[in-house]
Amino acid sequence: MTEPTITCPNCKTEIKLTESLAAPMVESVRREYELKITAKDREVKEKEEKLRKERDSIDDAVAAKVKLERTAIAESEAKKAKEAVSDEFSRMQQEKSEAEELLKDRNTKLAEAQKNEMELRKERQQLQDEKEQFEIEKQRAIDEERSKIREVAQKEADEQSRLKIAEKEKTISDLQGKLQDALRKAEQGSQQLQGEVFEL
Repeated sequence: MTEPTITCPNCKTEIKLTESLAAPMVESVRREYELKITAKDREVKEKEEKLRKERDSIDDAVAAKVKLERTAIAESEAKKAKEAVSDEFSRMQQEKSEAEELLKDRNTKLAEAQKNEMELRKERQQLQDEKEQFEIEKQRAIDEERSKIREVAQKEADEQSRLKIAEKEKTISDLQGKLQDALRKAEQGSQQLQGEVFEL
């Protein structure tokens, strides 16, 4: 079995590695590699720690950014909600004002209509009263006129009756006068006749 050799980096001479010569070198190389491995492990751990810290920092930054964005979104949504509520409140207030104005207008028109109706009823009642009063006065005037006509007719009838009675009384008086004249003449004739008889 061929013994392993190494080449000197300076003189390029090959040197056989015997156990006595190689043991310290192997130990030295082992220690060197262990130190390198330890250093590498430390470096890896440091890098991992750095990466962890960077990741934590990034996570914190992301969390902070997310928190800020959430806060901004929440504030924006709250603002939108507030504006929506404000708009809805304004709309409801407007509708309420319009409804109140409409109700006020309707009440005003209703009151005016009721007033007009009362005035119309009053005018109708007044016309009815005036009509009834006119009928009463007309009937009274008719009654008075009838009474006057009756009175005049009665006076005329009384006058005609009086005239007729007076005429009849005059006729009777004339007849009585004529009768008395006739009787007187008859009596005179009778007396004359008696005188003539006596003379005979």
